[in-house]
Amino acid sequence: MAALKGVSVALFALFGGALVGFAAAADPDPLVDFVPVDALGDAQFKFALGNSTGIVGPGGQIQPANVINFPALTSQGQSLVRFNLRPCGQNPPHTHPRASEVIFLISGGPLLVGFVDTTGIPHLNALMPGDVTVFPRGLVHFQQNFGTENAIYIAGLNSQNPGVQPMFTALGAFPAPVLATALNTSVANLTLTALPKNGAPPLGSAASGCVPGSLPPGIRV
Repeated sequence: MAALKGVSVALFALFGGALVGFAAAADPDPLVDFVPVDALGDAQFKFALGNSTGIVGPGGQIQPANVINFPALTSQGQSLVRFNLRPCGQNPPHTHPRASEVIFLISGGPLLVGFVDTTGIPHLNALMPGDVTVFPRGLVHFQQNFGTENAIYIAGLNSQNPGVQPMFTALGAFPAPVLATALNTSVANLTLTALPKNGAPPLGSAASGCVPGSLPPGIRV
């Protein structure tokens, strides 16, 4: 019995420690109602998400609302992004290491969205106005407008600082021999110019391969 008790205590310590580590990885609970910006008064709780150009790329516009431009979100464990994607505009494959994401399509579409799980299975959906989808934390995902009009949608993330890591930008940062080995090709055949560089516009557009109003084969609304 003493041996069993010792094993139970050891297991409790092991799993309890794992749970504590997991909890510590999320945004901490706020210790005050909010973090005040005295110079702004009540204006600090208002942000014009739809009235600013934000970040412009060839595929459209992104307007984030985060602790940098909307300090009222500090310690609240959330952030927002408004997207305005042109036809064939794409938010390229990327991850958020510190947040899961929920998307709500306001207008336009179909907006093709998807992520790949840790078993390598893709999960794809074509959204129409009023549809919602979720991207689990840390998984590679994308959005692309296959409609004939601009797609406007809101993304909500459960972190004040979710982080974003564009997949192809990350790959392009590795030495050429490393990337060639990973892709099972030679350095001579490696087309590094096709990979976005750091600082490239976050929204791309397709010169080929995308026809507005026509979803990829096998995808239905």
